[in-house]
Amino acid sequence: MVKRFHKQYDGFDWSKVPDFCREVPARYFSSHSIQRLRERGESHLQGKILSIQLNPEDCFEYYLDDYGVKKAVFRCHFDTKRDIVLVVAREGLICSMWWNNRNDHHKTLNRRLYNGR
Repeated sequence: MVKRFHKQYDGFDWSKVPDFCREVPARYFSSHSIQRLRERGESHLQGKILSIQLNPEDCFEYYLDDYGVKKAVFRCHFDTKRDIVLVVAREGLICSMWWNNRNDHHKTLNRRLYNGR
């Protein structure tokens, strides 16, 4: 059974995140992620996105299964106007990604989606 944890709720174990960042292999894009870049005319950014360092302090959500962190979600600085949110699986797959305005710190969490609430 997969459990989902968010840094704002009980149960988020920060000690699991550095291991995930260290152990995730070279990242690669899902077809969904590549399609999103093409739709936005931003395919040329693939190299820059792949070079982003996954830092534990940028993680705000992870999914845990019997083997450890299955995937984690990171909000990383990208440029002067945007952050990029990357959903990264332990195999290195970038499952999904999207942009957030650097000043956007929205409060849309649905507490019911998380364990340890």
